[in-house]
Amino acid sequence: MSHTDARQTILDFFDDLNAGRHEQAFARFSPDVEYQIVAAAPYGATVDRAGLAAVAAEVFAELAEPLQTTVGLIIAQGEHVVAEVTSHAKTRRGGSYDNRYLFIYRVKDGLIVEGREYFDSATYIALMEGRS
Repeated sequence: MSHTDARQTILDFFDDLNAGRHEQAFARFSPDVEYQIVAAAPYGATVDRAGLAAVAAEVFAELAEPLQTTVGLIIAQGEHVVAEVTSHAKTRRGGSYDNRYLFIYRVKDGLIVEGREYFDSATYIALMEGRS
């Protein structure tokens, strides 16, 4: 897979996510993806596609509107893609969920097979604990 194809897979994932096509978005991950959410326990974990979709569903349930992401810097080299992303949504409690991420992906045969997600875990934990 060329770096252009890997890069496009990631851009397509975020396009699907922004459009609310969650099933299509998560179908871009291999079922046995090794995806690491980098945060303190119990919020951090290494999950497969089903686990990642479950974590995302928990986040979406805390939001009053669809999560919108903006891809800033994106760098691709071979199967690897690094993307700097921001997100925004209003929460069910009237607050705002604004986070910054650095994602590192490995794409093979059109599917994301590895991922690491670095983000402001304090912002994420506040959302999940109902404080935003």
